[in-house]
Amino acid sequence: MKVLKFGGSSLATAENILKVKQIVESDAACKFVVVSAMGGVTDDLIKVTDLATEGHDDFHDLTQQIANRHVDAVSMLVPDALKTATLEKMESMFSELESYLEAVHFIGEASPKARAYIVSFGERLSSLLVSLVIDNAELVDTRDIIKTTGDYEKGQVDFAETNQNCQAMLSKVKNRAVFPGFIAGNEKGETTTLGRGGSDYTASIVGAGIKADVVEIWTDVDGFLTADPRKVKPAFPIEHLSFSEVFELATFGAKVLYPPAVKPLFDANIEMLIKNTLNAKAPGTRVTVEPCPSAGIKGITSIDDVLLLTLYGFGIGSTAGILKRLFTTLADADVSVILVSQVASEQSITFAIAPEDREKAEAAINENFQLEMAQKTAVLNDETDMSAIAVIGENMRSVPGAAGKFFGSLGKNGVNVSAIAQGSSELNISAVVKKSDLHKALNVAHEIFFLANRKKINIFLAGIGTVGGRLARQLEAQYKALFASHGLDLCLVGVMNSTAMLFDIDGIGFTDLRAKLTMSGEPLSVDGFAAKILELNLRNSVFIDATATAEVSDLYEGLLKNYVSVITANKIATSDTYARFKELKKLSSVRGVKFLYETNVGAGLPIIHTLEDLVLSGDKVTKIEAVLSGTLNFIFNTLSEDIPLSQTIGMARDAGYAEPDPRIDLSGVDVMRKILILARVAGYKLEAEEVEVEKFLPAACFEAPSIEAFFEEVKHNVDADFEAKRQLLAAAGKKWRFVATFEKGKASVNLIEVDAEHPFYQLQGTDNVVTIHTERYHEQPLIIKGPGAGSEVTAMGVFGDLIRLANL
Repeated sequence: MKVLKFGGSSLATAENILKVKQIVESDAACKFVVVSAMGGVTDDLIKVTDLATEGHDDFHDLTQQIANRHVDAVSMLVPDALKTATLEKMESMFSELESYLEAVHFIGEASPKARAYIVSFGERLSSLLVSLVIDNAELVDTRDIIKTTGDYEKGQVDFAETNQNCQAMLSKVKNRAVFPGFIAGNEKGETTTLGRGGSDYTASIVGAGIKADVVEIWTDVDGFLTADPRKVKPAFPIEHLSFSEVFELATFGAKVLYPPAVKPLFDANIEMLIKNTLNAKAPGTRVTVEPCPSAGIKGITSIDDVLLLTLYGFGIGSTAGILKRLFTTLADADVSVILVSQVASEQSITFAIAPEDREKAEAAINENFQLEMAQKTAVLNDETDMSAIAVIGENMRSVPGAAGKFFGSLGKNGVNVSAIAQGSSELNISAVVKKSDLHKALNVAHEIFFLANRKKINIFLAGIGTVGGRLARQLEAQYKALFASHGLDLCLVGVMNSTAMLFDIDGIGFTDLRAKLTMSGEPLSVDGFAAKILELNLRNSVFIDATATAEVSDLYEGLLKNYVSVITANKIATSDTYARFKELKKLSSVRGVKFLYETNVGAGLPIIHTLEDLVLSGDKVTKIEAVLSGTLNFIFNTLSEDIPLSQTIGMARDAGYAEPDPRIDLSGVDVMRKILILARVAGYKLEAEEVEVEKFLPAACFEAPSIEAFFEEVKHNVDADFEAKRQLLAAAGKKWRFVATFEKGKASVNLIEVDAEHPFYQLQGTDNVVTIHTERYHEQPLIIKGPGAGSEVTAMGVFGDLIRLANL
């Protein structure tokens, strides 16, 4: 024998009501059906009451809309033979409703008794409708069955009388009975309600009263989910929960079930099943007294708005029974406490309440602790715009480090915890965080507990030119393989170029970025781009700088401070002052995020990472000698009798090896920056002005007023001399290499001649080579060699940093 309850979403449309009919009629064990009001009707009845109370005449219009909705449903669903009588009955009910509302409008006040009666029309109307749609069903007035005492709007159930009524009713029902949920009656025969969400409670009360085998709660989701899917998209249904877990989840914000509905079934040891009317084949969530054998974390939930109050001071810690006094004060003021956090000394007591209870809570505390406050031995402090998040699971202590994982993951993502509460059973570990951090906190916790084999990285990409564009193509090509093999979900949330920026929290994708920016982007603001990253406040966020501009590199400090990792191919920041370099490294360390810049030297070659490992392992770098410009190496390898210097420079630019203005590469500034960075990574304090740079072109080349003038200067005044020197060099079996050297705390950059015995002699094309001498590598240096220029390998290096960030 079953009790099936259908919520407002299950009755929101005629199509859904037909689904309800099919579910009920196909289940031979279903003997009792409890229904809520049609979706949105209870809210409308509350609103119409408020309009009437406030003296607004347009309450009639909303009442008529409610009536029209039910009349339309009757016209579409009720058999023709019953339509006239049904419509007459509904007309009578709406006439009664109008009379009540007219009285409220005239008086300008709605008593709790009147409000309870007015909102009861929602369930009374829907139950009438459903009882006529379902075959062989009869309507039972719940007010005759469930009896309450006390409040009209949230009555206390008299279970002794109610259970007797249920047993008496059981023998009278021939086929199926349909009950209006939410409503009840008192000893005077007056209408009362069980509180918002009370239809769940109705089903539970009736199920316990008739000793049902199962009570099914039909809603619009596939059962209890691991988290709210509106906030955590990867949330998934939970197969089995205990009543204790369900109560914690429901009390702490999960909207699937009204919390009081738990106790009657728990006491009667009756199973509950949460099902989806719109997806009836889904297995749903089974709820039992006994916990699931696989104990551990079951769900994560939250209360979006809480007020955090702290009573603290020396007078608090030295006063006996302070907890009893405080919480008795709050109870007398009808203030419910959501959670409590207290230090052992009782010197401070922190607790969370609903924001709407603030005024009466503070008034009650100020009155009852006025002596301590006057003596300044007690102070009441508040924190607004807060949310509470809870991790729920029976016997969580069987999961090693559950609390550590929870709070550690929050801290790593920059979520500050203002208060913590945890019981000895570890059924619920709760934390209060800023409301602005709630979305991130929920997703972080969900990922660490339920998606341990998956990790989502939220990417913000600055620059989609040669390097950024290639990176996007590489990410697109590898995305599916990384997700399949490592569970790595790379999501491009924000992108910018020189004119526009675009954001999509669900993901922009890695293709057609230029077109997407043109079609859907907004005008670029570099500061605005960073501000949006912080506003979105997503977990595992990383900013990738594929530009070469100082304005973009100026964003790094602000991002790192706010727990956003930075990966950069832009060497402006790392070659800035030594103080800034150290500050960036310190910020990333203190915040527990990454600052990665492997491509600042050698494109995709593993130079910086290798140096860092050497230093961290205790080795000491004594000398670095390197060819660090793929552009210049290409030029010196291409020069020949037939290809003069000016032509090779043009070839390097056209191939994308050199900057649009090749003087940037030819000046040696780029190489200077690279050796500066390597020296710093090796642990040495060095400033840019301390690096000696010997230029191999005359000053006139760099002083040329335009790029075209520069090429003309090289062609007419340098080519011939350079070729003459090249021929002498070739005759001696030597080659030119533009070499950066760091030794004994000093760095230099200059053009040298190397013979066939030198390790730099055989470099081809755009190759870079770095020789690292250390105390351990003192006989033979560590040599790293390979392509050191080109957008493809540089993008690959950035991709490698992204993989390192994900800890794969």
